[in-house]
Amino acid sequence: MILRICVVIPTYNNARTVSEAVKDVLLNTSFPVLVVDDGSDTPVSGALYSWDVRNALETGRVRVERFEKNRGKGAALRFAIKELARQGYTHMMAMDADGQHFAREIHKLVELAKAHPWDLIIGERKLKSETVPTISKFGRKFSNFWVNYETGSQIRDSQSGFRLYPLLPVQNMRFLSRKYDFEIEVLIRLLWKGVQVREVEIDVYYPEKEARVSHFNKFWDNVRISVLNALLVTVSLLRTHATPRELANGLAAGVLVGCTPFYGFHTLIVVGVALLLRLNVIVMWIGSHVSTPIFAPFLIYAEIYVGKAWLGIGTDAGAKGEFTAWLAGSGVVGLGLSAITWVTAYLGSLYAGRRKKRSNWNGRTRGGRLGNGILKAVLQRMGLQWGYFCLYFIVPYFYLFAPKSLRGMNEYWRLVDPSLGWWARQKKIAHHYLRFGQVLMDRVYQGFYQEKKFTGHSHGMENILAAREGGEGLILLSAHAGAWDLAASLLSLKSVQDNVSVVEFQNAGLTFQKVKGKDLQAVRSHNSAAPEDAIFSIHQALKRGGNVALMGDRPLADRFELIPFFGRLAPFDMTAFRVAAATRTKLLFTFGFKAAGDNYDFYARPSKLYAFNNDEPRELQCYQWACEYVREVEGLVRLYPDQWFNFYPFWSALPSAPSGELGAQSNNHIVEDLRTPQALKPVTALEPKPGDAEEFQPSPMR
Repeated sequence: MILRICVVIPTYNNARTVSEAVKDVLLNTSFPVLVVDDGSDTPVSGALYSWDVRNALETGRVRVERFEKNRGKGAALRFAIKELARQGYTHMMAMDADGQHFAREIHKLVELAKAHPWDLIIGERKLKSETVPTISKFGRKFSNFWVNYETGSQIRDSQSGFRLYPLLPVQNMRFLSRKYDFEIEVLIRLLWKGVQVREVEIDVYYPEKEARVSHFNKFWDNVRISVLNALLVTVSLLRTHATPRELANGLAAGVLVGCTPFYGFHTLIVVGVALLLRLNVIVMWIGSHVSTPIFAPFLIYAEIYVGKAWLGIGTDAGAKGEFTAWLAGSGVVGLGLSAITWVTAYLGSLYAGRRKKRSNWNGRTRGGRLGNGILKAVLQRMGLQWGYFCLYFIVPYFYLFAPKSLRGMNEYWRLVDPSLGWWARQKKIAHHYLRFGQVLMDRVYQGFYQEKKFTGHSHGMENILAAREGGEGLILLSAHAGAWDLAASLLSLKSVQDNVSVVEFQNAGLTFQKVKGKDLQAVRSHNSAAPEDAIFSIHQALKRGGNVALMGDRPLADRFELIPFFGRLAPFDMTAFRVAAATRTKLLFTFGFKAAGDNYDFYARPSKLYAFNNDEPRELQCYQWACEYVREVEGLVRLYPDQWFNFYPFWSALPSAPSGELGAQSNNHIVEDLRTPQALKPVTALEPKPGDAEEFQPSPMR
């Protein structure tokens, strides 16, 4: 994967130091620089007086964006994240404009990112100088404590602003903070998201007190950070601490509290114990319901009986003796039930965790053999319209009980149509599920018959015929959008359809390969866990003069790149382009979509013969070719927005790594190591987008 890094320097009234900070980056790195002027009294573009900086502005290596009003460091970084993702950068290197950070330290973070591209890399400041303010040392320790409390992770410098952010996991996150508290929020939220944090020691410079420029408001910024921490602590107790051991601890502790005789105060005790021991308060609260009214009489009787037997109290002990026996017995019974609960919950969590699929999508269909069998019987015996009718009962099930899919669809529709409100977006999602079901049923229904039950309309079939004139192999590159296979089969192109190998995930139930009927015979199905087998089979099929169909929107192992798609980074597979260039095989983009009624539209673009140019790195050439494919996919998906069938968070889920550690990838390159930096866009000024608090859009400079 190619890492595209841009250095971001947010600045507010740092006219004396910002030019030197930018110059430092230019002289010590080869990365482009984005300066976000957060409403400085004097525009930063006029303060960049160094010859090196002025020259970099002219060439485009340095770019300045300006907010007309001060919005805070967090707002500047949030804007930079969205803007860089839109431009195709994969990482944002953030550093301060006050001269505290040294650009020579950037390479330490970058080297870590090459090995761990999905991790947040933090520069751990060496606060050993005599000029380092005491409040900075205390603030770091104080912040580290709360980060550890809220996440369970030991971070050594949670306040450092010298960070290398991976843009994929943060580009679609929505944040509460806009000031200095943003750096705490994004750190904790990424840890909750499962992103690893790595730290490397860096040198920093703190000038004497009288020469120091700081915009940190000791009262209001501390209030914001305190409020944020209080909120994050609350959230952490509600939704985190969910490892098998932590879940077992919380449930067992809740059972122990529920067994105590302090009825009416169990919830307060649960909250207090959860805060003290950092337990999941929801799990603990559930455990405390062991004393729910239906069980309470039996529990109380057992506790009093055990307490009397243990303490040797007779039946005539009186109220005080009864309560003493109850209190003692509750401890014994509570500990016993807690132990049983802990073992059961721990083993159950381990079992559930092992069954949970780690990949974003594993190819399996829902419904099982029985459900899918019923649907196939309905289609075969009662017809297509009755099958469509069944979808009105199936779609609500998916909407309610497929949370990952629902999250992915909400993410998709926010990007495709940002103007939609929540309710309108949910209606779109429901229709989206309905359309997917219709396309799937069309595939199955057509498989029952020799004759065509649908009508196909060609938009470029002649391109496939032209590419096949010499009888050589052909690579057909499509995406999980619409129904390319069904649309192609409707056009009765026998010479192509009888010799197609489709590289896809193996799955069960209503599988792709089982519903094609006789039009697409030679189907090869490969599991993504064994990419070398798939590559070998592709080569063999092409040598035989066959047609190989691949999907470019599902990464095969680590052969992918992050490419802007609907304005956000998304992973796209490079296998088709690598194979096409290596084997000198023609490649074309082809897609199929369900149109109105029983009609399907088939698209095939002119084929190309890709070849590696020795004057340019192969990684960059593949990236450029893939960008053409992504633009084609985006254009067609905009025409058929309800036929994008990647039902998972496509723009935020980290691609599965081939090795055991999620962050570990092989063959990662820095784009500046492959070529000279590309020019950025000219200087602009920024105004907020009307009515949208989440985005900032450029406006002409005044």
